This record gives sequence, C-alpha cells and structure tokens, in this order.
Amino acid sequence: MKEDKMLSIVTEYVEAYNLYDLDRMLSYLDDHVQFYNTFQGILNRQTKGIHAFKEQAQLSIELFENREQKIVGIVLKPESVTLTISFTGIAKKKLGQQLRKGDPIFVSGKSTFEFKEDKIIRIEDVS
Repeated sequence: MKEDKMLSIVTEYVEAYNLYDLDRMLSYLDDHVQFYNTFQGILNRQTKGIHAFKEQAQLSIELFENREQKIVGIVLKPESVTLTISFTGIAKKKLGQQLRKGDPIFVSGKSTFEFKEDKIIRIEDVS
C-alpha cells in the first residue's frame, strides 16, 4: 500500500478515536486485528480479533471524560506507520492508586500501525 494511503487511514483512525467514534475506528481494522499496549515496559493489554478490540475500546471509552491524541511525529515504512503521540485526558473515575475522578492524564508514546492490504492488522501502543 502507498505510504500516503496508510497515513490517511491512520490519521482518520486517530480522529475517530478522539471523537469516540468506535464504529469509524473499527471500519479501518482487519477482522483479525491484533492490539498490544505496553506501559512502562509491561504489556498490560492485548486483544486478537476485531470483536475483542471492540470490547476493549468500549471499556476504554468509559475511563475518560475527554481524551485526545495529538500526532507529534510520523515515521513511514513500506507496511507500517509509527506515530509519536501526545495523549491528554481527564479521568472519568478512579484509575488505579494514583488517579482520581477528574484528574488530568498526560502520556507520551508511540503507536505503530501495520497493514494488510488496505486495513490495519496490528496496532502496538508503547508509552
């Protein structure tokens, strides 16, 4: 797939994420999508398949009053796009030991999107 097409899909996916538009997010994913989330060196979430991804994404929506991913860097490769992301959000409820409802969250990281034909087949978030 051409790099400009991959970049277009990924930026539209991020836009849908920011708008809480789960159906639109899913429209860019292959049925066999794999998702991995690593935080501070520990793999804390992974899903396989679009249905498992949808369940996880629905749970994530419930964690934040608002959230935004800003793209601050882009690396294009023949079959993937890696974004450097700046994430901000407001906790909708208590999250772990340190975050209370209403607390702001600021995280920087990278998201790599791999493609199979014209769909995202793998997403790896590292922060």
